[in-house]
Amino acid sequence: MNRAQAANVLGILLTATHAEAKKAYRKKALKLHPDKDPAATEAFQELSEAYATFSKPAKVVVAPTPLSPFHFDTRTTFVL
Repeated sequence: MNRAQAANVLGILLTATHAEAKKAYRKKALKLHPDKDPAATEAFQELSEAYATFSKPAKVVVAPTPLSPFHFDTRTTFVL
């Protein structure tokens, strides 16, 4: 599951903060918890996976400069 799918499951924007994601997760988790609704077990697992995916920090990759394959420039970063 990627971040866009996770945001969709949580019902938040892709640019939402961690606090907003946590609030949305807790709100939906109360409704979908298996102890309250045994039929919603699969939906609760999907919600938990979405929260785990969305709460991970974005990976930042540093690309080597064309000068040398072993020289890393911290100004050349890409967010995945």
